[in-house]
Amino acid sequence: MLTQQTIVLIGSGCTGKILAGVLSDSDYVVLLCDESFPKAEALATEVVRYAPGSRVEAMECIFDGAWEADIVILALPLAMQLQLAHRIKEVVNQKILLIVNDEEEGLVKDPASMAGHQQQLLQLLPNTAIFQLMARANGVVANGHPGFGEGYSLRHDIDAIAPLSQRLQTAGWHLLLPPSR
Repeated sequence: MLTQQTIVLIGSGCTGKILAGVLSDSDYVVLLCDESFPKAEALATEVVRYAPGSRVEAMECIFDGAWEADIVILALPLAMQLQLAHRIKEVVNQKILLIVNDEEEGLVKDPASMAGHQQQLLQLLPNTAIFQLMARANGVVANGHPGFGEGYSLRHDIDAIAPLSQRLQTAGWHLLLPPSR
């Protein structure tokens, strides 16, 4: 029998709300965290109202949420992702981390800044499997990042994240992986 995995979703902005809805009818326990606990509570209440029986709850402490989770999703603006990664780096070692940009406009105007951001995360979290999560609309990456530039690299383990990847793909989300070398 498989143990039920736990996902902590950090960020209750537009992207966090969408992902909370997508994950609410999955086999995962979903912990919702935000710098504003009332926002996380409100989102958890909303999700449970629309998906009765879902295993979704708000957590007040982001560090504790990341510690309890098997998979950590940062649905935050890029600058906040890096700040938060510093705070939770002790408890995300050997875990899966999904990063998704939640800028107000939803766009990353400079793909080079995204690649630099990811490199900083890799240096800070060397033993963490890091994936970039993108929404796609009509085959185009929604946040403007066209793919991977030369030298771009993420550590990843496809098998470890396959069930979650399949669940996200049914909702139009895709994990972007570096080309095999």
